Amino acid sequence: MKGLNITETHILTKPVEGKYNMNGKVFIPNPSVMTLSLGNVSMNLAVDGQNIGMTLLPDLVIKPGDNSVDMLARVNTSAVIGLFTSKYQNAILPLSITGNTSMVGDKHLTYYEAAIQANVIKVDLNIAPALSALGLNISAMSF
Repeated sequence: MKGLNITETHILTKPVEGKYNMNGKVFIPNPSVMTLSLGNVSMNLAVDGQNIGMTLLPDLVIKPGDNSVDMLARVNTSAVIGLFTSKYQNAILPLSITGNTSMVGDKHLTYYEAAIQANVIKVDLNIAPALSALGLNISAMSF
């Protein structure tokens, strides 16, 4: 998962109740010649050690080369708002992503799970575009 980056985030104006309130795209490079079918991959999201939610990469297949895949996320919006109104007023959150599960149906793919759980991926996530799409201009806000 080295090189993983979140390239798009969208805050859902009509969240899927109890499931997801954001979606987007994730970039995953694969320098190998192997195609990997990882199933539904869930990952934990944190900022400064504070859990802010989880993400799901549904039916993840990583082909050789560059991959752009769909992402669904359930994020604690109150926690995120608190972070960008206090410490991260530029709306760039230093996100830590830790692998959780890799599953097909109800079967855990333990080999892949061990690999994704072994690493913490660091990404600077700019949430300003997602907020701007809702009509919120971060640069005009004062905290």
